[in-house]
Amino acid sequence: MTVMPLSLDSLAYEIQYGGPHVHLAVFIICQIIGIILLHYVFRIITYLINRYTQLPQDILKHQFIKAIYQAYQDAEIKLLERTP
Repeated sequence: MTVMPLSLDSLAYEIQYGGPHVHLAVFIICQIIGIILLHYVFRIITYLINRYTQLPQDILKHQFIKAIYQAYQDAEIKLLERTP
């Protein structure tokens, strides 16, 4: 029974003064918010491009995915070229 109050005390201390669990939680939350934000930014961009150019939205979505994948591959190739 004494383990629970100690756990809650240590958790409260970490929340108040910061600690590894709090930093990890904030990091994960920021990653999730960033993914959601970028998702809606790209949806708005595809909607606006579709509205003004009459290109189908599914084609635009695939182009964004291909561009992101290509950028990832280019970065990976550059990283592999730098490693001895």
